[in-house]
Amino acid sequence: MNRREDWLYSACDWIVKLAYLNLLWICFSCIGMIVAGVAPASVALFTVVRKWMMGKMDFPVFRTFFATYKKEFLPSNMIGLLLGGTAYILYIDFWFIVNAEEWMQTIFSLFFFIALIFYVITAVYIFPVYVHYQLRFRQYMKCAFFIGIANPFITLAMLTGIILLTIFFLYVPSFLPFFGASAFSLVLMSGALWSFQKNSRKSESNSSFAK
Repeated sequence: MNRREDWLYSACDWIVKLAYLNLLWICFSCIGMIVAGVAPASVALFTVVRKWMMGKMDFPVFRTFFATYKKEFLPSNMIGLLLGGTAYILYIDFWFIVNAEEWMQTIFSLFFFIALIFYVITAVYIFPVYVHYQLRFRQYMKCAFFIGIANPFITLAMLTGIILLTIFFLYVPSFLPFFGASAFSLVLMSGALWSFQKNSRKSESNSSFAK
């Protein structure tokens, strides 16, 4: 097999894997009646993608997905509730600012955009952090935000990837049922692992310097 055939085989393999994983995400989201199913299905999705990104290809995908879904059902729904509740509050705040008087808009807009930045960074990293680290529940949000802030260029690249994927799916919506969630998770997990590795190298460097 030459290099071109090898690349083509690898690309096709990834396409099939991502399509299958996206199908699992949709099915298990529906099993949880969407509202209670999206968060645990997303944790299971990121768990599988993380294994792939770390070179672990030979494992039972369905069994891993299902086991993670069951194990993380309640904790992940707490994260989903926090993200959804915060998003709703930001939505209410946005319309309050839009309909407020001009002097109030000037004041509250600054606070709103600061809160929005905090939320977006945390939301981008929360699932990768959750599947990668073993922390106390209350530490996940804090860790997700600080890792995002500590790696601004990677975070910006991840957000750019999300925007580009969103534009692509808007133009080609027929691909969304096959690659929607899995494509976004691949972009986010890739960027997050890059950030984790950078932070790990910084920690090792600081430890060596301290010694």
